[in-house]
Amino acid sequence: MRQSYRFTGLRIVGLLGLLLSMMLTLVSPTIAAQPAGKPLVYPGPVSVACVSGTATVSVPSDTTEDGIFYVITQPDASGNFQVTAQVGDAYYMAGTPGNGWTATNNWNAVYTGVAPDCSAPTGPTTTQPTTTNPGTGPSVFALPLDCGTAPYPAPSGSNVGSVIGFSNYVLTQNGVAHTSGNITLTQPNEVLTLSFDWDASTYVQPGQYFVFEGPLDSSGNKVFSSPKQWFPVWNHTGEFQAGCASVVDGDITVQFTSYVTNRWALGGSVELELELARDQSVESTTVDFSFDDGSTFSITIPGKPIDLFGKRGWFNRDDQGIEQPITSIRWQIHVPANADGYNNLVLADIAPAGNGWSFSCAGPAATSTMYNATAADGSPVHLDFSEQCSATAMTLTVARVPANTTVNFFFDADISSTAEGPFYNEATASADNLNTVPLDYEVRRTKGRGVADGIYSVTPQFPSITHAACVDEVNDTWIPAKVVLPTGPDGVSYVMTPNPFPETGGYVKIVASLDEGYYWANDISGWTFNESDNTMIYEAQVTNDPCVIETVTPTPDYPCVPPTPEVCIPTPTPEGENPPGEGTPTPPPCVPGPTPTVPAWCLVTPTPPTVNELPKTGGDQGSGNSTLIAAGMLAATVIAAAGAVTYRERTR
Repeated sequence: MRQSYRFTGLRIVGLLGLLLSMMLTLVSPTIAAQPAGKPLVYPGPVSVACVSGTATVSVPSDTTEDGIFYVITQPDASGNFQVTAQVGDAYYMAGTPGNGWTATNNWNAVYTGVAPDCSAPTGPTTTQPTTTNPGTGPSVFALPLDCGTAPYPAPSGSNVGSVIGFSNYVLTQNGVAHTSGNITLTQPNEVLTLSFDWDASTYVQPGQYFVFEGPLDSSGNKVFSSPKQWFPVWNHTGEFQAGCASVVDGDITVQFTSYVTNRWALGGSVELELELARDQSVESTTVDFSFDDGSTFSITIPGKPIDLFGKRGWFNRDDQGIEQPITSIRWQIHVPANADGYNNLVLADIAPAGNGWSFSCAGPAATSTMYNATAADGSPVHLDFSEQCSATAMTLTVARVPANTTVNFFFDADISSTAEGPFYNEATASADNLNTVPLDYEVRRTKGRGVADGIYSVTPQFPSITHAACVDEVNDTWIPAKVVLPTGPDGVSYVMTPNPFPETGGYVKIVASLDEGYYWANDISGWTFNESDNTMIYEAQVTNDPCVIETVTPTPDYPCVPPTPEVCIPTPTPEGENPPGEGTPTPPPCVPGPTPTVPAWCLVTPTPPTVNELPKTGGDQGSGNSTLIAAGMLAATVIAAAGAVTYRERTR
């Protein structure tokens, strides 16, 4: 900013400045390099989230510190949206703003995109702050919500089953793993555990899902069945839910959460307890089937069950048709038929200390023991028994169980723990004609579990650059150059050269490197990839525009004309004063007047001013500035013709 004076020279400078501006406009691109004195501004990232079923676009808050403000045009019916960023008069928009922005001129940038379809229910919809996974370390947006309670909502995204591969199928029977071959069951309803791996061949997005459909037998019927259930698919550290699994009719649907964002090579495993779907038969049967990786199995199902004492348990949930006022487990003790029956049958059940549950007879869901007893012909049998129950022990005593009578006792337990489990149960059965039989069992909140994880890809962030600039030449206000390294994302570290960065600006080089467990994202703009050491490099010239102060000596309003010396003219002798005959009269002595004083401004010879500018850095200091300096010298010469101007510059 320069103070104006009313004299002809400045008007000439104004005309020359206008002429130079027109010349530079003709030879400059639409988006010029940063002009001296105005720091560059980089707009922040744009994010889109589903909020209450509507796609909502958001940007960083407007601030006066970075001189930028935004205008958002929210998505239309097709999902198209646009955001514009504009900087204030004291700033200029960066020519390559990054973060998906495109600069349209020195003051504006635009961002366009297509929002996801948020009309369908998505389950998790709110975004939480960034948290850190202490496993391999990737930082992710925390889950919008955890999978919640059963039942989970139906998937809202697209089915990406075409990019999911399944492999490593294992069927486990009583702790023995089978990858193929023959398996013979001991009971028609014996439980097997199926596990398999899955892998995605590309990136997947939150809300997308895949479905694992169980194998079919040679008749096209499902081989396995499993209770309807829901369970979370955890990441490898067990801290974040990467997916939500639903089991319906033996098929497993896994919907991905926001944990998968920016992860590739995503994969995991699923494990589920299953029973054979085939109805019991009097005769032994064999089921042959195979999985899509070529592994084949043959399962033999016994025709006549081998009836033994047994213990089972399951969670009471609405989907099982049993309602309890609080979360509870229903335990079952099975008493097989015996040709002689049982005398003084005692069933003793113990709740292990610290296992997170207690018998309901002493809790808010207090219930009495239930039973059903059937004779060999299927007719009901009445039993008399006594119950002794406390929070930690349940004892049932039956004086007599008739011959060939099968009995099942049921009683409930309250769960005080929120853990997944397992919850153990230790029971025994004894009678006068029966040695003690141990009956142990454990249950989990679900019969399935899964894990999922992937390699986290990251994009380096741009540094914050302040160019050295004179913001007020009248008051000699100058701001120093400054480069501030980014602080994110997690997994990326930065090294700057030179460090510390000089206040007068100059060349800066920033090297971004990865922590272990991270990979660079695809299509990173504004950075140069160094293949030799897997780093990203950012280079820039930080400019300096020093303050130039003008001191002007005003020109007087009247011209400088040196005074003419006084002429001495003799005073004539009055007529008649000279004596007659004395010849020509002699003039009296001439007394000179005072010596004229020459004005000070007449003693100064105007000379063209000299401007000593510091070297400026940056890509905009080429031939265009040489023209400007030459024109400035011409303008200074013209000014000198009208008045004396002295320049001085602050040395930074």
